[in-house]
Amino acid sequence: MARKFEKLNRVVRTRPLTDDEASAAQKKRAAAQAEAPEVIARFHAKQAAIALALAIKEAREGQHMTLQQVADASGMDVSNVAKLESGQRENPTIDTIFRVAGALGKQVELRLVDKVGAP
Repeated sequence: MARKFEKLNRVVRTRPLTDDEASAAQKKRAAAQAEAPEVIARFHAKQAAIALALAIKEAREGQHMTLQQVADASGMDVSNVAKLESGQRENPTIDTIFRVAGALGKQVELRLVDKVGAP
């Protein structure tokens, strides 16, 4: 179950928790800790997508290519290349990545790594 956290507040207690309050707080803490690996995995996936988008943009700009030139060389729409560069395309296909890399004269390197929190 994914929860959306909009704001975290610091809680300062003026009195000790009752047994019921302590039990409820412990349950919430345990639920948050159980969810932590999933949240961390999503964070790492997002970071990887951002790193890929930045690498594509830097490669294009380093070669003084326009979005249109990359789109033409890869056989893609300009809007798709722009979305890939800006990180709006969070889950591009491998084919898309290979096509853009080829248009930039780059190759793609894939690695298999352990999941965060995996034994």
